[in-house]
This record gives sequence, structure tokens and C-alpha cells, in this order.
Amino acid sequence: MHDNYLVMNLNEERLIEIAAAWRKAVTHIAYIPMPSVEIRRRFERMTTSAIDALGGGDPADIEQVGRAIGQGLVDLNLLKADALQNTLSCLAVEFEGVTTPTRLMQLLAGISGGFVAASQPVLLKQQEAISRAATYALTRTQKALESSRDRLAQTNRELSFHIAERARAEETQREYARRLQGLREIDLAILSAESLSAIVDISIDYLHHIIPAHVISIALIDSERDQLIVQRSTHAHYPTGRIFSLVMFDALRQLERGHVYINRDLSPSRDRSLNMTEIVDLGGRSLMAVPLRYHEVTIGCVIIVLSEVRDFSAREINGAREIADSITVAIQNRQLLEAEQEARQRESILREVAASLALDLTPGELSRRILTMLDTVISFRSAAILLLEDGVLRLAAQHGDPVGYEQSDKLLARRPRSMWAAIESMQPVIIEDTSQSPDWVAIAGFEYIRAWMGVPLLVKGECVGLLAIDRDQPNTFDEKDRDLAMAFANQAAIAIENGRLFVRQQAATDELGRRYREREREFNVLYGITVTAVSKTDLESLLERLLELVIEAFGGSMAAIFLDGGNERGLELAAITARQTLVTEALCELVSGNLDLWPPTIDTFNILSGADLPDGWPGADGGSLAVLPLRSSGSNLGLFCLAYDSPGGVPDETIPLLVTVVDQIAVAVENIRLRQIARQAAIIEERERLAREIHDSVTQSIYSIGLFAGAAQGAAQTGNLVKTQQSAQSILDMTDLALRELRSLLFELRTELLARLGLVGALRERLSVVEHRLDIQAEVRADECGDLPIPIEEAFYRIALEALNNSLRHSHARQVVVTLATEADGYFMSIVDDGVGFNEADVVEAGRMGLESMRKRTSKVGGTLTLETQIGRGTAIIVRVPR
Repeated sequence: MHDNYLVMNLNEERLIEIAAAWRKAVTHIAYIPMPSVEIRRRFERMTTSAIDALGGGDPADIEQVGRAIGQGLVDLNLLKADALQNTLSCLAVEFEGVTTPTRLMQLLAGISGGFVAASQPVLLKQQEAISRAATYALTRTQKALESSRDRLAQTNRELSFHIAERARAEETQREYARRLQGLREIDLAILSAESLSAIVDISIDYLHHIIPAHVISIALIDSERDQLIVQRSTHAHYPTGRIFSLVMFDALRQLERGHVYINRDLSPSRDRSLNMTEIVDLGGRSLMAVPLRYHEVTIGCVIIVLSEVRDFSAREINGAREIADSITVAIQNRQLLEAEQEARQRESILREVAASLALDLTPGELSRRILTMLDTVISFRSAAILLLEDGVLRLAAQHGDPVGYEQSDKLLARRPRSMWAAIESMQPVIIEDTSQSPDWVAIAGFEYIRAWMGVPLLVKGECVGLLAIDRDQPNTFDEKDRDLAMAFANQAAIAIENGRLFVRQQAATDELGRRYREREREFNVLYGITVTAVSKTDLESLLERLLELVIEAFGGSMAAIFLDGGNERGLELAAITARQTLVTEALCELVSGNLDLWPPTIDTFNILSGADLPDGWPGADGGSLAVLPLRSSGSNLGLFCLAYDSPGGVPDETIPLLVTVVDQIAVAVENIRLRQIARQAAIIEERERLAREIHDSVTQSIYSIGLFAGAAQGAAQTGNLVKTQQSAQSILDMTDLALRELRSLLFELRTELLARLGLVGALRERLSVVEHRLDIQAEVRADECGDLPIPIEEAFYRIALEALNNSLRHSHARQVVVTLATEADGYFMSIVDDGVGFNEADVVEAGRMGLESMRKRTSKVGGTLTLETQIGRGTAIIVRVPR
């Protein structure tokens, strides 16, 4: 009974703790192929069975339950001895003190027996499975080994093949390397050769080394003469310089395409050319011709002749091609080097000539210097430079000539055919013997000339003259003299043309400077007119300054401006620079009495002189007067007059500028007039507004005071003291109201505060003078207000005054706040009071409180005005103006 009591005290929570401890002790030993939830349930069931068995019953039943638990461990795949050992240790600890040791030992013994009995069949099955798997793996391994042996044998065969191929490739590579080394050596030898003949000798020796031929020759092609010129050959029958005609057309066509020409057997050819027959007669049987090509052009060939009939091997063909390429590059480089050396030598001479000519000289001076330099380059008896001017040859300079300029002019007048042939053909003309040439003109004094050469002076494909060189011996000019003279003539032509361009450039520079000074003067005049028009605000000072600027810019002795005063008054003198009364009277008489001058016609520009001027006019015998109309926007504003002491008056080139200046003056006059009109309109509008304000406010208050005074007088006469006191109090109240309104109106007239204090300062001054004296709490909040544009500042000031006056008259407010701020997208102002408020519809309908005036001012600066009011809750006026 005691055991039962102990076991019965194990509650559900304790049962779960024992099962969890048991599960934790054994589940890590082997993998259990089931979900964790199912594992937990099984351990809880086995724990419950163990507790039930320990709680009572037959001891045999306890052992039987233990065997079932051992079977359960095997079912969970816990087959290792560690699982059994951990199970026994865990249960012994957890059930200690729960039941008697005897019953606990029976349970543990049953678990051990059940575990052993259940695990033996499973282990046997696992051993059988392992044995089968081992047998299967051994069989597969044997088959894999047999397959590997076959693949290894195949790999050995392939490796042997690749080794053989690599050996052949290495041998080929070594052969290629030997050939490259040979080509490198032959290239170095060719490049280091000092002449074309040395290059050819080295190349033929190398070819004979790689191809044991009967004959090896190198020849160059002269395409102009259709000839093949031998440069070197191994056979004495083909000496250097021997020339062959190009008659082997089949071979030539292939060579021009860049192909190698091969004739395997020369003997059976029926249509053999003389050249081919000669080769056969010398013992040749097979022939190969390799082209020498430079930039896709065939310049020659390498000819290889064998003494036997056979095919040329690929090695021989490739070797011949490679050496042919090296020969081609070497020949071209040598030819270019020789040409460059010759050109450098000639360029050095011409550079000295060009350096001496690179001076800013006239064509005549340059021509004399050129002939002096020519004497250092070409020997001559005399030389001359003739320049073409309007189709006529003129002598520019001569050197070493024993005859004078008069005889030279006679020669040029005959238009010698020799000279004009060189000019017209733009090619040098050489007369080897003047005594035998029909083109030579014999003139006395030039008998010493026996050989003559004329070289045209060409600039950009145009002949500008002729360089004439003569000698006193016939047949003394050669091709080298011609080339050198042409090169010198080209430099001389450029120098002479540069001299001509220098003269023209100097003239153009002077003209450009003159025009620039004129444009600068015009700009300064117009700039001065514009600055004056902007800075001067009154008409009189503006016109006086403008006349001074005109006199400074255009000269003249006097300037005046007449403006149209209307139909009755006509033209009136507005400004004049003359100080003499007689001059002023004469000018006024001239302008007012001349119907041709006023009213002006379109584009009238009058210049009066001589008899057109009145008697007594200063300088009447030689003076002049320019009269121009003042027009703006299609209207005639008056006349502009500019007097000169000389009869010429205004120079023609300055008339357009003077017209422009007069137009600018007219615009300036019109702008001042428009500003005056706008100012007068603003003054009238402001006066009318103040009149309305006085009528609507102060006048009504005074009228009310009069009514209350009459009532007080009547009450006093009847002895009604109470009514008299009431009327007197009303008089005091109305007087105070009238005083408020007068103060606000007077403050509006003080616009200088805005200019002096700025918007914030002016508004604070207003609140101090008016609102604060009436014990109204008023302030200006402008912490976030930056600088405002002047038009917006003016508009905000007027709107704020209007709103403050309305609040003072109608709202009975005790607190007023004016807020100014600069926002990201514009400017903000609000006037808020805590007065009685009003019905907006009634006020708008009645047209009172200056709302229309405030909205107009807001609209002028592109802003919007918002009114927020409600009876008993104050009024707010909000103005926003975008940037």
C-alpha cells in the first residue's frame, strides 16, 4: 500500500519531466526515423507504463512491462548498448524514492531483457544487409577495374600517338625557328647594307643557299617604259643593268596579282618568247618568278631557274616568298633613304632661303633678297623675277644682269614666247641653246645669254610670276638644275605671295582699326545717351545733358531741341547750348517760320546752309544746320537741331549714328512725359481716395458733433440737465473718433517713413503713433521676413494701413497683430484683430471699408488677398504675392 501511495503522488507534470529527461538521454545516440512529436508521445507512453507497473500488481507483470519498454527502444532504432545503459541510468535516478528498490530492479531487468531479445533479430538482419551490400560493391569494383584496364590501354595508345605528333611538331617548329633565324640574319644583313647593290648581293647569296638553282636573278620593273632591269644575277649572261622588254604576259599578270609564277617544264612550250628561249638555251628547264610587292604594287621580281625538270617544294616556294618580302622592304627603304637624304640636303638649302625670306617685306624687297639667295644655290650669269600684274609681266628685281631696266622693259614688251610658255603651261621651260631656238627673242644687250631657263612661280595652282635664269654657255642646264630651281621657285612664290598678303593685311588691319574705333565711338555715344536717359528724371536737366553729349560726339558749334507744345503753342524751345540771345532768337525764328521743317514728313533729314539760314546767323557764309525730327511711337514730339561752322555739316558716314541718337533722345523724352502723366494720375487717384476717406469719416463725425451740440443747447435752454450731459458726452466721443481718423489719415500722408525706416520700421512707427496711444495692444512680427522688392513693399504698406484704419474705425479691437514673412514661393502678410467682426457679404455689397482698394493694390503686384471674418470673432486679412 505504501508503494502504491508513492507512485500515486506522481502528477502529470512530473510524468512529462521524467519522459523528457529520458528522451534527452538517449535520442542523440542514433537517428530515429519519425517526427519529434511522435517520439515525445512514445516516451511519455513508455513512462506511463513504467509508472503504472511500479504502482502495484504482480512482480511478473512489472518485468513484462519492462520487456515491452525494451522492445519499444528497439522500435525507435535505438539499438546501441549506450541507449540501454543511458535508459537504465536515467530511470534509476528519476524513480529513486518513488517505489521500492526491488520493484525498480524488476522493471530495469525487464527493460534489459526485452532490449536484448528484440535487438538480436534486427542486428542479424543488418549484418545480412551489410554482407549483401559488400558483395554487390565488390562485384561492381571488379567490373570497374576491368573497364579501367581497357580505358588505360586506349589512353596509352592515344598518348603514344600524341607524343609522336608532338615530336613531329617540335621538329617542324625547330625547322621554322631555324628559318626565322636565317631570315632574321638576312634581314639584319640587308638592313645594314649601305647600297642597293649590296642588298641584292646578300639576297641572292641567301637564295642560292636554300635553293641550289642554275640561275637566280633579281630585276626591277620600269612601268613607264615596260621594261625589266636586271639588278643582279648569278649568271654572267645577265649583267647588272641589262634591260628586257615585258613580253611574258602570263607571268606578268600573275606577278601583278601577287601570285608566284611557276613553269615546271620550259622545253615543250611552243609560244616561247625570246627571253624564255634564251633561258632554255642557257640550260634552264624549270622556272619560278616571285613578285616583289610594295603597297599592293609589283615593283620587280626574283627569278629562279633550275637545270632540271621538277616541281618546286613548298619549302622552296615559302623561302623564296619570305626573302622576296625582305628584299622588297629593303629596296624601298634604301630608295626612300636616298630620296630623303637628297630631299634633306635640298631642304636644308631651302630652309636657309626661307629663313632669310621670313620677313615682313614688300614684294620688291623680297624679290631682290630671293635673287641674292639664289646665287648661293644655282650658278648663273644673271637672273630676274617677273611678277604678273593685270595680265602683264613686270620686272620686280634682277641680279647680276649687265643691262638696265630700260632694255628689260623692251624685252618684256615683245612678250617672248619662251616666258609665256612657262607661264601658260605652269611648267619649267629650258632653252638649251638660244641661238638655235625659234622661241627666243634676240634683243640688243642680251647677246650673252646662251642657255635660258624659266620657272613659273606657283601659289595654290595659280601662276603669279616667273623666275628667269640664264647662263653664258649653251647646254648647261640639266635635270638637277631644273628640280632645284623648281623647289626654290616654290619657296620664292610663297614668300612673294606672303609679302603681298602682308601689304594687304596691313591695309586691312588699318581699315579694321578705323572701323573698330568708329564702332567704339558709336557704342560710347549710345551708352552715354542711355545712361543719361535712365539717371535723369526731370526733362530740363535730361535735355541739357543730352545736347552736351551730342556736341562731344559729333562736334558742331550749337545744338538745340524744340518740343511740340500743342496746337495753340506750337513748337517751343526746350533746350539749347548757345549762350547768345541773338543766336537763340534766330534759331527760333527759323524753326517756327519754316513749314518745310514742321510738321516733318517721314524720315525727314534737312541740312540748311547759305541762303537757307536767316540773316545774322553766325557763320552764315560757310555754316550749316542739320534738322532732324523727334519721333516716338509714331508721334511727332519736336525737332532736333545741330549747327556747324563749316558748310559740309554732318559727315555722311555719321548720319546713321546721328539719326539713331536722335531717336534715343525722342524715346527718353517720351518716357519722362509718360512718367509725369503716370505720377499725376497717381496723385489724382490718391487725392480722390483721401477725399472719400475724409467725407466718409471725419466729415460725418464733425456733422454729428454739430447735431449733438444743437441738442445740448436745446436741452440747456429747457433746463434738462441730464439730456445736456448726454449730448456733451456724445460730443466728446465723436470728437475723439474724429481725432483718431484724422491721425490715421495724416499718417498715410507720411510716405517718407517707408523710404527711411523700411516696411517693418514704418509699420511699427504707425502702431506706436496711433494704436498704442489708444491703448490698443498692437505688434509687428517679422522674424522670418527678408528684403522685399520695392513695389511689393509699397503695396504691403498701403494695404496694412488700410486694414489698420478699418480695424480702428469699425472693429473696436483691443489687440492687433501684423505678420510679415518671406516664404519659399513668395511673400506673405497678415493683419489680424480681435474685434467684433462683420458679415463679409454686407460689406462687399455696400462697397465700404476699402476692400476694393486693397484688392486692387494686391492685383497690381500679382498677388491674392483673402478676407476671413465672423461676427464676434475678429477679422483677418491675408495677402500672398508670388516671387
